[in-house]
Amino acid sequence: MYEIAEELGKILFREKNNVWKESLQTQKETLEDLNLTPSGRMVERLIRNNLSHEELGMEIAKSNVAFFENYNNSREDIFKRETSLSKDKQKKIESEKSLPFEEYLTDFLNKVS
Repeated sequence: MYEIAEELGKILFREKNNVWKESLQTQKETLEDLNLTPSGRMVERLIRNNLSHEELGMEIAKSNVAFFENYNNSREDIFKRETSLSKDKQKKIESEKSLPFEEYLTDFLNKVS
């Protein structure tokens, strides 16, 4: 894979950093040192802090709660506005008079045949 990343990287990345080679190097280092994996880091944290799995889980949960309590989702207003517009559009579509299904189907079949 390194050879592929090297050859194709010359074409794609030219003078820039070959992110494929960098990624392969990072993965190689992870394979050589399992402490670099997410599970390796968790095991190291369990041992270093003398925690049980439950205690570590609670620490992570509390950290996540704190993060999301202070999280400012700037897109929330956009989503609320789009939701409202979508509901209005749906009501308009549903209120418009339409053909009975049998007539619609006949018209459709006449157009495609």
